[in-house]
Amino acid sequence: MTSQAVISGGQPGRNQSSGDADPGAGGTGSAPAGRPGPAGTTAAATGPAPITMAKALNLGLHAAMAADPKVIVMGEDVGKLGGVFRVTDGLQSEFGEARVIDTPLAESAIVGTAIGLAMRGYRPVCEIQFDGFVYPAFDQIVSQLAKLHYRSAGRIRLPVTIRIPFGGGIGAVAPQRVSRGLLLPHRGPEGRGLLESRGRERHDPAGRPLGRPGDLPGAQAAVLGEGGGGRAPAH
Repeated sequence: MTSQAVISGGQPGRNQSSGDADPGAGGTGSAPAGRPGPAGTTAAATGPAPITMAKALNLGLHAAMAADPKVIVMGEDVGKLGGVFRVTDGLQSEFGEARVIDTPLAESAIVGTAIGLAMRGYRPVCEIQFDGFVYPAFDQIVSQLAKLHYRSAGRIRLPVTIRIPFGGGIGAVAPQRVSRGLLLPHRGPEGRGLLESRGRERHDPAGRPLGRPGDLPGAQAAVLGEGGGGRAPAH
């Protein structure tokens, strides 16, 4: 049974019924979808029923776990709860707690453990609950997961999958959101002024801009390069 057949809701192994004859053979079976039938009618176009992304992912995970006992799912609330978006709903009850693992709230540990499991022959599928939670795991992703295969001259294989939901109005809760305020000084006086102004700031800068260029000692407009096509002002 392929995952495509499961997702489309089809029944693998079920062929056409004996009453469906080849139209080119002069049979009396149903006409193909979208083509005129014997009486001039048009058969209704049929296709797979609509399916949500969450349900499709759930079916894909189910098919992968059923096909390979080395596939395991791990992440925050993926077991008993079935994931915050129910992507892993029902998997723990069918495959057990040893293969659908509720982890602590520690993304670095989730990815780090998955790397160790992959080195021992498992195929972990990690869920990072929200995109804003992934940053603690960057060290494992960049320094280990992305490099061990090449650093070992191909001897180590790491079949790790990391799934992160984002977009669609979905995001991490407020403490994990990235501040929108950012200043990048490009000259020494502006760098000094930025640090001096931050030392005088009494408010938490996480939820507000870090100041304006005019607030920084030595900050002024500068032409960084001349060109014949035009000039792009910025601050």
